[in-house]
Amino acid sequence: MNDPHANAGFVELTGTDEIEADIQGFTPVNGDFQITAITLPTVRGARGYRGDAAFLATITFKEGVYYPIPCTAITPATGEAIGWRDC
Repeated sequence: MNDPHANAGFVELTGTDEIEADIQGFTPVNGDFQITAITLPTVRGARGYRGDAAFLATITFKEGVYYPIPCTAITPATGEAIGWRDC
C-alpha cells in the first residue's frame, strides 16, 4: 500500500464493541470480516461524503482485501481487521 494514511498507523478492529477511530479504510485479516454498524464521515476534504452505512452492515468483507471506506466509528460483528488511521 502506497497511501499516506498508512503512515498514520493502525487500529485493531476486533471484538463486538464500537471502536471510535478516524480510519481511511480497513483490511480483514485471519478470515473474513463483518460489521453491525459503521459511522461514515459527513465531509471528506472540501466535499460532502455520501454512502449507505446500513448497506455496509450486510456485506462480508473478504480477508486480505483493502477496503477504502472511511469511518469515524465501526462495530465489528465477526472476524478482525486492521483499520488504517486517517492522516
